This record gives sequence, structure tokens and C-alpha cells, in this order.
Amino acid sequence: MKKTLFATVLALATSVSTIISAQSLRAPPVDEGPTSQSFSAFRDQLLKAIERRDVEYVVRQASKDIHLSFGGTAGRDALREKLTVNPDNLSDEYRHLASKMRAENWAELEKTLRLGGRFQENGTVFVAPYTWSVDLPETADPFETYFVTGDRVALRSQPTLTSPVITRLSYDIVTLLEEGEGTPFQRVRLVNGTTGYTHGDYLRSAVDYRAFFAYKNGSWQMTVFIAGD
Repeated sequence: MKKTLFATVLALATSVSTIISAQSLRAPPVDEGPTSQSFSAFRDQLLKAIERRDVEYVVRQASKDIHLSFGGTAGRDALREKLTVNPDNLSDEYRHLASKMRAENWAELEKTLRLGGRFQENGTVFVAPYTWSVDLPETADPFETYFVTGDRVALRSQPTLTSPVITRLSYDIVTLLEEGEGTPFQRVRLVNGTTGYTHGDYLRSAVDYRAFFAYKNGSWQMTVFIAGD
């Protein structure tokens, strides 16, 4: 977390954070979006545009200098490229992956917006998803920390759907031990030391994508859509 932008983002996002109980290590979902009529309407329209893959509408809702990476990638043209992934702009070894990359970028944007969030800066900034506003314990490694984003998600003894269920997880915060190879399951450890396998669809990294929205000059704009540190 040495990047200046990441430090700024982190400071903003944790200014009104969700405090985790050391006993439970759970982070229930929070969505303050509906408390603002203007933001709620903005997000609803943006999600509809994302569903229909309307590139130009989404680009128009972004700030002119929207941040998209820690390497300096920014601006509406860069966002347009991220949503279209022109294979001509890729090296030969990645050109065949253009359609897959495009689908993943759209999916990440939609998932980020659908996971709720919190207002910051006296309601002029909205941070999504809710997981980004969680105040993690100092000992937590953000690259190994994952949020369970479902209720009563099975933790299984082996990485298969037919394996015995050890326990059920409800918005727990876990440590990733091993990513699944050839399987959608990932091996995780609970705060009490219990280990097992849970489906990757219900796990979200602490450094996964997040989106920031700012209210300026009477309208909302997306100012950040970024992952990693």
C-alpha cells in the first residue's frame, strides 16, 4: 500500500468504516445508496446501462480523469478501452483473450456496484462495494484477506459440492490459503483456525475492484474504478 493514490483511497474509505468484532470477524453487507435519492437514481440508471453493455453511456458517467490503475491509466478514453478491449491493442499472445477480458471487465464493474457501499465526505462521495469500508485488523494481510459475500455459504471438507459441510459462513472474513486449480473452490481459514473449502463465487478479495463516485456541480460521476494496491 505504498502508492499515493491507494493511501488516499484508503484514508477516504475508512473515515466512516465498518468496525469488525474480533470474536466473529464478520462484515455484514451495508448499502447506504438508497438514502440519497439522487445517487440511487444515478446508480439505477448506470446499472441498466451496464446490463445492456452501453459503453458510451457508462463513459459519460465517469469523470474526465477517472483513475483506472496505479500505473497512471486514467481518463474516459482509457475507460472506453477497458470496456471494449480492442484486440488490435493487445500483443499477439493476448489477442485471442480480448472477448474474455471484455466480459470480465463488465462483470467486475457490475458486481462492484451491486455490493452496496457507504457515503463519505458528508454524503458527497460514495464508495462501493461495502467491503472496501471495512476496518480490517492490523494483523490482516489485505492480499490474503477475503470476504464471504453470502449468507450460510458452505465450508466443505474437500473442494467438491458433494463433500461434507464443516460449517456455514455468513459474511465471514477469512484468510485465503490456496486458490483452486481446475475447481471453483478455494481453501480458506477462519479466525478460529478451522480450514476448509468454499466456492469462489462467494469470496471477494480485500483488494478487489472498488468504485468511487463524487457529487460535483449537481451530478454524480464515477471517479475511481480500480483493483489491487
